[in-house]
Amino acid sequence: KRPLRDITVDKGTKILLSVEVEGRPKTVKWYKGSEQITATRTMKIERVSDNEYKLEVENCEMSDAGAYRVVLSTESESVESSCTVTVKEKVHLPVFKKGLNDQAVPKGQSLVLEVEIDGAPKVVKWYKNGDELKNAKTEDLGNGKYRLTVPDFKDSDVGEYSVTAENDVGEVESKAKVTVQEAVDDGKDKVKPEIVSGL
Repeated sequence: KRPLRDITVDKGTKILLSVEVEGRPKTVKWYKGSEQITATRTMKIERVSDNEYKLEVENCEMSDAGAYRVVLSTESESVESSCTVTVKEKVHLPVFKKGLNDQAVPKGQSLVLEVEIDGAPKVVKWYKNGDELKNAKTEDLGNGKYRLTVPDFKDSDVGEYSVTAENDVGEVESKAKVTVQEAVDDGKDKVKPEIVSGL
């Protein structure tokens, strides 16, 4: 009457498979792949009525994905129904574990901006004063860390830098103002007055 249907669920949620048949089967067996399923603390097999049967997997893991089937047998015949279960990693909005900070950079040195992002961003983009830095030196360092390097920093590199992280849920942004660090005159290079001859 109603076969199993393919489903897609988020990791950590419930997998619910149900089937409806005509007649009253004598045995009902559930399988994942070629392995027969036995009821456990997280996996429940239930007879809803004489015609409806269901399998529930609580708090599912990625390993619970795969091909499922149910075989319903009477004394004279068997019928089966199958489906595919897909389990997705639950995606949440990216979060900056470490964002950008304002900084001053001495001329001629490298500007290095780094962020650390949690939330599996699909796209990370860098901007200066609202314009995307498509040709800049950017690196994906792994483990959610990203870096932008501007070598030989000069006056024209001053501005507001930002980075965006985007996935299917949405987009977040971190900003910082970058200025030139003026050279500090500490007097070390000056020649101290020296008395050449006394009075």
